[in-house]
Amino acid sequence: MTKEIFLNSFLADTPEKAEKVFKEFKTTLNYLAHSYNKSTGLDKADLFSEALVGLARASRDFDPTKSDNFRGYAIFRVKDTIHNYIRKFSSVIVVPSYIKKAQYVLNKITIYLTSNGVNPNELSVALQQIFSNENNTYTNELIGIFNRYADRAGISPEELYERIKIIPYTCKFEETSTTYDLDLKIDLEQIKSSLSLEEQKIWDLLIEEKSLREISNIINKPLNFVYNKVTMIKNNIKSILT
Repeated sequence: MTKEIFLNSFLADTPEKAEKVFKEFKTTLNYLAHSYNKSTGLDKADLFSEALVGLARASRDFDPTKSDNFRGYAIFRVKDTIHNYIRKFSSVIVVPSYIKKAQYVLNKITIYLTSNGVNPNELSVALQQIFSNENNTYTNELIGIFNRYADRAGISPEELYERIKIIPYTCKFEETSTTYDLDLKIDLEQIKSSLSLEEQKIWDLLIEEKSLREISNIINKPLNFVYNKVTMIKNNIKSILT
């Protein structure tokens, strides 16, 4: 097995620059390690180490001529490294029941929004709007259920939403429902495995809530190429769900 090569001081070319990078990202890496520890049961120190590896890869591979958003690229590489570690070393993902149930509800809302024309990168904004507005009977009922799960957990709906976002792809849903024509069991791993490697990369970035322009910069492809790929991914998902 070929040994992976990093920059001279792991996170940068010099010890001074490496220390600066570490200080800048330490809080974020700690937060991610803690969050994934809660959702997977894996050791926090191991997760933090993997996060550091992801950050080192970002420092090594980042091309400032293609993008000026190093932080966005770094967080993407960190999460990607952690996800790979989880898939490799955790056969069973430990997720609190309230998060799994709330995640199921949130995915039903997401399907409803996308089936009504909401762009994948605008889902967060749309979700925030329906959390604060009472303009749809279907989403109001689901938001009420979601809020009750947040109350039971003793946290705000916003915090519950943040916790759900960091659950890895290997988590599956146990509940099913037939109350709405698109309320189907969603297997994110099945959806992802149906995509090409290039589409999977774009899918990962969409999950990270990157804009189409950010995705274009990260994968070094034209904006219209990314748009067409996202459309293909949406059609692929629809074919699985119908």
